[in-house]
Amino acid sequence: MDKKQLTISVIIPVYNVEKYLVDCLESVVNQTVPFEQIIVINDGSTDNSLSICERYQNNYDNIFLYSQKNQGLAAARNKGMEYVTSKYLIFLDSDDYLAINTVEILHKNLEKSNLDILYFDADIINELDDIEKKNNYDRTSTVISEEISGKEYFSKYYSKGLFVLSACMACFRQKFLKENRISFPVIRAHEDRSFSLQAALEADRVMYIAERLYVRRYRPGSILTNEKNEERWYGFVNSCQLRCSYIIDTINNYTIEQIISLYKCVSNDYGMMNDKLRELEHNSQNEKKLMEYQKNFSESREIILAKYKVLLKEKLENLPLGVTGKKVGIYGTGYHTDQLLAWYQYLCGKIESTLYFLDTYKKTGVEEYQGRPLINVAD
Repeated sequence: MDKKQLTISVIIPVYNVEKYLVDCLESVVNQTVPFEQIIVINDGSTDNSLSICERYQNNYDNIFLYSQKNQGLAAARNKGMEYVTSKYLIFLDSDDYLAINTVEILHKNLEKSNLDILYFDADIINELDDIEKKNNYDRTSTVISEEISGKEYFSKYYSKGLFVLSACMACFRQKFLKENRISFPVIRAHEDRSFSLQAALEADRVMYIAERLYVRRYRPGSILTNEKNEERWYGFVNSCQLRCSYIIDTINNYTIEQIISLYKCVSNDYGMMNDKLRELEHNSQNEKKLMEYQKNFSESREIILAKYKVLLKEKLENLPLGVTGKKVGIYGTGYHTDQLLAWYQYLCGKIESTLYFLDTYKKTGVEEYQGRPLINVAD
């Protein structure tokens, strides 16, 4: 890729962060390779944040400042995306900051391929006195740097807890987001959950790099730490429902391995949703909403499970287990073999072949499995 064509912008929503804003802006104006655009969206700040932004705009030609009435983080990010002209973009929260070589490292890796998404890691700063925070954004020793599809990336790492939901730990190709109509749902909390999932599942080419480029700040009063209010809880539930609706709408686009990960995703959302809603004040309105959400999620899980059964049946029917008199050897005598045989009989019918079970550690003819004598693989 031509270096002159590879340009990166950063979108920074700002709302009442005068204490942290200078750190944030200093990190973007002092990059070893400059951003093409630093797009700052003042989301109706009532403190000194706007004047700080104006001071930086006057000193740097690549800072573009826009103001709007307070609409929340999602709306501010969406507004910022409207102004991006560069090939790639990243998101930065205004109480966080970037490593000064972020753009340089992104350039180096993006030059290799026309990626839709480039994922990276973060360090954390914990300013919460009574709460210990683990850095769940550091995957340097657990995720492989390889170019794969977003579906493969999600399927490979979601169940291991290594798929990071934050939109700030990724660099996105601007045209990719626009062509797939990917934007943040305008809710007051947890907007990253649906955005990041849709982006991953739509992406043809993604890659992870083991670089901690972002610095996330845990502080009192931030969106991340101010969890216990009804608006945020319902924001979480709405984001989960949006994720679920998207999965159902695109259910025919996935392999069986990807369906398994998506089923786990919806099941985890369902469990967390119930936990959060149970903490709300118990009144008739909340109880009615809880029942509605439970019904929707239960129906969605059944749709995903039905798709899993269709794909699994297609795979199982390729096995010679239904051929009468066919001798079939199966290695292993544990849980996975039990599940294989149970699912085959449930989806495909009676096993007609003659089965032989092989094991590494058990002696031939001494023990049985499924009513058949075991054979040691060495015999």
